Amino acid sequence: MAPKKTSIKESLIDEAVDCALSSTSHGIPNILRNKRKPIKFIWIICFLVATGVCIYSIIVSITSYFEFNYATNIQKVFQNPIKFPAITICNQNAFTTKAAIAYVQSYLNSSGIESVRSPILAKLVPYEPNQVTANLLVLGRVLKQMAAANNDSFRRAMSLDLNEFVLAATFAETPQDYELFSWIYSQEFGNCYQFNVGKTRNGSRAELLTTTKSGFTNGLSLLVYAGVPSHIDTLSYNAGAVLFVHDQNDSINSANSIALSAGALTNVAVRKQVNERLALPYNQCYNNEQLSGEEPATFDSAYYRRTLQLNFTYSQIECLKVAEQTEYALHCNCTEAYYSTLLNSVPCSRLADLYCCNQVHKSIHASASSASSSKFLTFLALCPVSCSGDSYSYATAQSSFPTASYATLLLNESKMISILTSQDKALTVESVSESLLWLNVIYE
Repeated sequence: MAPKKTSIKESLIDEAVDCALSSTSHGIPNILRNKRKPIKFIWIICFLVATGVCIYSIIVSITSYFEFNYATNIQKVFQNPIKFPAITICNQNAFTTKAAIAYVQSYLNSSGIESVRSPILAKLVPYEPNQVTANLLVLGRVLKQMAAANNDSFRRAMSLDLNEFVLAATFAETPQDYELFSWIYSQEFGNCYQFNVGKTRNGSRAELLTTTKSGFTNGLSLLVYAGVPSHIDTLSYNAGAVLFVHDQNDSINSANSIALSAGALTNVAVRKQVNERLALPYNQCYNNEQLSGEEPATFDSAYYRRTLQLNFTYSQIECLKVAEQTEYALHCNCTEAYYSTLLNSVPCSRLADLYCCNQVHKSIHASASSASSSKFLTFLALCPVSCSGDSYSYATAQSSFPTASYATLLLNESKMISILTSQDKALTVESVSESLLWLNVIYE
């Protein structure tokens, strides 16, 4: 008798059944092998439940993976020794010398401005509560911009030299000469001096200072002369200094400044925080190797490239400044002097330039307008965030300084007499008391 022919369909079914029966999975073979329907039904239910649980677990695992979750680990580490931060200190008034007063007067005369109460200024920057204060701020900003475009010798002449500004300095109870102080010019504060930034007064490399203990005997102490001549053309309205505590690789940022009052002793207790985050895709940030160009980054923008070109190190704050200065160059045909070479522009040195830049600044940051809001969001998107960086928090405490007896002692010193005379100030205890401040910077 000839064997019965089977169709292709039947052959495929037979093959599938054979594969299922030989499967190492217990569910499928038992479903096919059992003849009793109740048992077969139980196996079907078990198989479907197990399959569902398996599929659910796989979906949860894949979803969890692509959420890029991570654990946050916060550690308090007591380093010994620890690197002492960079210290930058500036007089709150940029124009404190006779040369500076002559410079201000020359500008007022050439601009047809009779005094700081001139109505010309009120038209540019109307400020009803106190127009004179607004005028001082406007003139100060313009003149600092103009000074920034001049050479170093001209800028240095605008305020007291280092040895007249910092009268005494000690670190860890060791007297410091001026070798570890270096000069920089800030477009916001004028002449500033930095301590422990890794270079000497003449620009050569210096080892960074460290400290092993907290407390006043292991920090930096400065006696600072922050006096201002009693002349309206200094454009001053307060007396004191401004302090920045920062990492050696960071530029100073006015948002992180500490105001120091003349006639006071100020203690600044510092705490250092080191931040490290995982890079993309775990966080919306990039590691230092990507930002420095050592590794390929997944972004590219003119602002980012210009920031590296300007500083050789990257920070988002500086990148946002470059972005805003680019808008100034586009709409006002000028920039702050520090950025003029980078952006192939001229420094903003006229009152009209300042007014234009103020309008551009408002258009970028005003929250009421969706267009301006989107402009700032565009800047944020083109200025990536770094995943790591050091930051400093601080607490301050003040007391009155100096005492009458200490001021009398200082008044008998030739340096103090010379400084007060150069600023046409009376040789009195009151002149000394209203011009000096003492600063202690320590690790908490």
